[in-house]
Amino acid sequence: MQGEPLTVLWRPNLEDAHYAVRMGWWGDRQRRIRTFILVFVLPIALFSYIVSEIAHVDASTALALGVVAGAASGAICLWAFGAWLARQIVSKQRRTGDLHRILVTDEGVERILAARSMRYPWDSVARIEETPRMFILNGRTGPLTCIEKSGIDSDADLRRLRDFLRARKPGRYYAR
Repeated sequence: MQGEPLTVLWRPNLEDAHYAVRMGWWGDRQRRIRTFILVFVLPIALFSYIVSEIAHVDASTALALGVVAGAASGAICLWAFGAWLARQIVSKQRRTGDLHRILVTDEGVERILAARSMRYPWDSVARIEETPRMFILNGRTGPLTCIEKSGIDSDADLRRLRDFLRARKPGRYYAR
């Protein structure tokens, strides 16, 4: 970053993990459609079929009961599975290194953990998306890594990082 790299010291936490899980489910148009179909539409169809076969009720009653049961199971699944998954993610991240050092340089982004490090040169990053909790670095086929804002110490460092990323790669950024 014009001489001095920006270092982000990030500790894995549940808030960032919950946000990452939600982004995985609802982050873009394709994910919203996929999640809606898997979590709501398929269970509604399954429950409607089961009710119509077991209770031998008419199709409209079976569909109504299927919608209630499928929507309830989808909501419970998102809530319970999301909480469990976020805890699993944080647990794994802490096992690989409680403190993650993220270096942003002119060459790329490097995430350094206790046992290993991962480098992402700028050539591999196609675009960047800024969200309320992180900068998501996307490759040509999907997300590569992220820079969590909870590890950034000051507003000045956040502005410096945002300006550097904006100058480096296209994407969606918040206003200056």
